[in-house]
Amino acid sequence: MNYLHKKSRSGFTLIELLVVIAIVGVLSGIVLQSLQSARYKSQNATRLSDINQIDNALQLYLTKTNASLPSTAGSWRCVGLTTGTCWIAGYLPATTLNTALAGNISKIPKDPAIATGNGNYYLYNSAYAGTSGTGSYIDYFVNKIGSRPCGRGYAVGTGGNPTFQECLLFLGKN
Repeated sequence: MNYLHKKSRSGFTLIELLVVIAIVGVLSGIVLQSLQSARYKSQNATRLSDINQIDNALQLYLTKTNASLPSTAGSWRCVGLTTGTCWIAGYLPATTLNTALAGNISKIPKDPAIATGNGNYYLYNSAYAGTSGTGSYIDYFVNKIGSRPCGRGYAVGTGGNPTFQECLLFLGKN
């Protein structure tokens, strides 16, 4: 008698392996996108907190000294930078602002995306003609995420990078 013996096969077929690999790929892409989104939200929260700290320190300065906001002679200056320049445009340090902030804030904040050297420091201008009138403004960039990425500030453009939102916060009239 001849019996046909079926060979028992263990393992997976090529199709099954490809399906599993595709599913794992899709799931990892979703997870990585969620992590990136969380990173952007965290950076934005830090930036908005930094801007509020700078604003609060300036308000304390005004209360203590009964003076006006520090002057930059109408040009943009890098907040917290002590030497060199920041940004591509080569903005100089906001020396008078840094001095005013020093007594009211332990460490002048800078953008969380900066590792070292020149980068996206926050900018200050004492005589900018913005939508709230001519006065002192802080200029900062946030990741374009969420419905109000600028916080208390208002959106003014992208600064040439569509993934960022440029924002201005009016600090007061001089």
